[in-house]
Amino acid sequence: GQVLLASAKNSSKFTTQQQLIQDIIKSGGTVYACPSCIKHYGVNEADLIPGVKISNPDLTEAALFADDVRTLSW
Repeated sequence: GQVLLASAKNSSKFTTQQQLIQDIIKSGGTVYACPSCIKHYGVNEADLIPGVKISNPDLTEAALFADDVRTLSW
């Protein structure tokens, strides 16, 4: 359920984690949310923290295999 961390509706539960996500985005990083996970956990796209993007296979592959990639969670 890491996608729950990216839902603004859970801001009171995951304050620290959401601040880290926002810091990553502000620093130029990209944060993707899995569309299947969003559906499974009932998270609406509109509820995602601003800047979090919905992934797809092409975006995920390009991001994972780009030079100098760093990942936080899979």
